[in-house]
Amino acid sequence: MVAVVLGWRGWLAPQRAYDLLLWGSLWLWLAGWLPIFSYEAPVFKAYPVYFVLLDATTGYFVLGQRERLEVEERRLLTKLARQWWFDPRLLAGLVVASLLLPAYYLIYPLAVGLLTARCALAMALENPT
Repeated sequence: MVAVVLGWRGWLAPQRAYDLLLWGSLWLWLAGWLPIFSYEAPVFKAYPVYFVLLDATTGYFVLGQRERLEVEERRLLTKLARQWWFDPRLLAGLVVASLLLPAYYLIYPLAVGLLTARCALAMALENPT
């Protein structure tokens, strides 16, 4: 929650705010769900692999290819970034809200995936290098 406030106020760089939010939410997710699920549950084995693969693929396909983006592609991605449902504040709120719903265990990785994609998109549009 602190990361969201610091990011909105502009006191923290957007990339650092995303990292702090996702890192903190992962620890809260672990602390909150460990009593509900056993430590040997597949959810604790599958989610870390999912998060690493998600970060690697967005890093390669979005950030690694940003210098190749043409004007039309950049314009389309800018339109996507301006959609209300792809707003970073909404997605950050969804990540935080998903921590409160342990019965719906698929909401958290979905929210983190959307927020990670939104972060990569913002970084790709920020510096056209």
